[in-house]
Amino acid sequence: MANLFAIHERLIQQSKRLKQAASAPDGELTRVVERVSRWPITLQLEHIGIVNVRTIKNAIPGALKNLPENRTGRVSPMAYVVLWFGWIPRGRRKAPEFVQPKNAPLAEVRASVDHYAKLLESIAPQLSQIESCPGCFKHPILGPFTAAQWLRFVEVHTHHHLKIIDDIRRA
Repeated sequence: MANLFAIHERLIQQSKRLKQAASAPDGELTRVVERVSRWPITLQLEHIGIVNVRTIKNAIPGALKNLPENRTGRVSPMAYVVLWFGWIPRGRRKAPEFVQPKNAPLAEVRASVDHYAKLLESIAPQLSQIESCPGCFKHPILGPFTAAQWLRFVEVHTHHHLKIIDDIRRA
């Protein structure tokens, strides 16, 4: 896996792209392009916000607290594709219910994007600890991840949705 400091820097760059996307006119944010996704840009952003905030607030601290011997479950083969190749296939799997967007008002979606950016900055002092921690916290589909793998997952997952956002805008 890539250096965690490099991953963090790419996450900051992605966060800037999310802010840029969130600042688009309301009509652009709510436009649905079925051939690209059933979700408009607002729901893409809301979902990214839910996943990324939950990861930084819950999964990474959970992995930091867990001892490696408490690891439960197996890492799925798809986890290797996601983490090593940096790719999530489109439309193959529905997001778990607890990270599905709820059609929040645009102001809330924009605030969530800003909140994520601040959380991302706040974990910078912990990157060495995150990188060296062997403890795991279970992803609901892909299996147990270390804290560093969770951060890589956020990078790949955000990239996946940024590509969808770009495709919606181009359509």
